[in-house]
Amino acid sequence: MTAGTAHRPTWLTATKRLVSAHALVAGWFWAVVVLILVGAHILMSGVIPTRVVIAQYGTHGATWFPFSLAIIFVLAYLPVHVTSGMTRRSFIRANVATALLMGPTYGAGLALLAAVERAVFPAAPIPFDQEQVFGAHGLWGLFVAQSLLAITGIICGLLVGITYYRFHPLAATLLLIPTVGPVLVMVALTASDAPIQQWLGLPTGTGWAVGAAVAVIALATLAFHLATRTIPIKPVE
Repeated sequence: MTAGTAHRPTWLTATKRLVSAHALVAGWFWAVVVLILVGAHILMSGVIPTRVVIAQYGTHGATWFPFSLAIIFVLAYLPVHVTSGMTRRSFIRANVATALLMGPTYGAGLALLAAVERAVFPAAPIPFDQEQVFGAHGLWGLFVAQSLLAITGIICGLLVGITYYRFHPLAATLLLIPTVGPVLVMVALTASDAPIQQWLGLPTGTGWAVGAAVAVIALATLAFHLATRTIPIKPVE
């Protein structure tokens, strides 16, 4: 063992493991998304009379898939992490760092997929409301919006997982509204699938949306920290 390895903070080691696990499964996710996209365009070539670009609608999967992964990983990894001699604080830091790293990865994946689709079918219209907060910014707006959505999805997945670990399943289910709520707020802020801001009377400025999104992520992260820092660890069977 080298001196650098011996003195490496435990949260960095845990982050490396979590990012590797997330990235491995995310690779399969994007492979499936590509197959679905190709299949959809085959249908549009022979069955559906009008071709449109649809890659941007992958935002739903790119938000809720990492959300689900975070629930699984927090339930599976927390007891192993702590019983291995690492602290709850390092567990919190590692998971938050993983969310901040993987969020932009999902954003980049969706933006790249949309860019390739639009390059292959340049004449196909984009059924994407340009009045949305990030819609008018093209692929860059898609990247930013999806990055914020994925980060929030992972953080909320952690929050849901830790709630089910700490409380009775019935109580945790009743708490789904506040634990999943930040993702729904983020959907409203980014308007990833509809001009929700107009329905709710929210401001439509990009700067306001980014600031509010960062605040939502910070509050969800704080809730995860408070729920995890003193959590009792159940025996590992």
